[in-house]
Amino acid sequence: INDSMLRFTDQEAGAKLALAVAGARVRSLKFIVLDSLANDSLQLRSTLAALTTAFGRKVLPGVVVMASKADRCSEAAKRLASMVAIAKRQGIDQVVLWQDKDISPQERDHQLQRLIQALGSVPSVCTSDLEDLHARVEARAKQLFEQEPMHTTQVMVPEQYAEPYEEQEAYQESYITWTTKDEAYDEHVPYEETVKQHYQKPYIERGNLFGKIVTLGLGFKDELKYTTEAQDVKVPKVRVVTRTRPVQVPEDASRTAYRTVKKYRTKFREVPKTAEYQVPPEQFIDRALAEITGEMRIALATRSVAGVGPDDMALGASAAGG
Repeated sequence: INDSMLRFTDQEAGAKLALAVAGARVRSLKFIVLDSLANDSLQLRSTLAALTTAFGRKVLPGVVVMASKADRCSEAAKRLASMVAIAKRQGIDQVVLWQDKDISPQERDHQLQRLIQALGSVPSVCTSDLEDLHARVEARAKQLFEQEPMHTTQVMVPEQYAEPYEEQEAYQESYITWTTKDEAYDEHVPYEETVKQHYQKPYIERGNLFGKIVTLGLGFKDELKYTTEAQDVKVPKVRVVTRTRPVQVPEDASRTAYRTVKKYRTKFREVPKTAEYQVPPEQFIDRALAEITGEMRIALATRSVAGVGPDDMALGASAAGG
């Protein structure tokens, strides 16, 4: 921060830096602290003290000390050792030697690479004011989010519905069919049968004529006798004869028939629906950042005009942040 005109205090420097980097959406920093080896005395202690006053002690791990004008100092090595010792006591490990003049392009590139490597080896840090600013921004964004009413919008959503349709359906239909079959039946048939019939046939057996004479007819009389004879006689009879005749008989049968049935199929369609939604808290960050940084700039400008001292400014910043 170049403030050779002493336009603001160390505390104001921290606030101004926080405003500048917050606008660029930067959440962490690394610092290069310059101290000239060619000065009459080393200013590193006071510079680091001012740095911690402005930005807090949390930033010291992210500091790289640049020891400049090594080519203009006759006791560069001794002063560099003192500078390293001062830095070590503050927990700073990276001290880079920097030469401005009498250096070749290759050497300039090498010392630039050493500076880049040193910056890459230290962690990114956040200043106290920057942490406070981000905390206030997040709190304000949460407040704006909670105050924001619900929004409505028309959205197309899938809806399931049943669509009717007709279809020819096959089924088995029962019916009666008539068929001709041969039926057996018994028939009584009369007929005549010739049989031998025996009967008694009478005849007269004559007595002896001489005896009749001798006995004066009292003996040897004629006798009526019978003889068995046979003759053919026709006798009527009946016999059972099995015959067949065609008859119509019913039978159960089935056949494939078709009928119209009503069915339903599931379909989907897009229908409009009013939906409520809430803007996510993240979308209020920009608005909250603009409000908080605007308030901080007004507060800084007001204190600058009124000539408020550093301690009073710190109290005022704390009140504005609350």
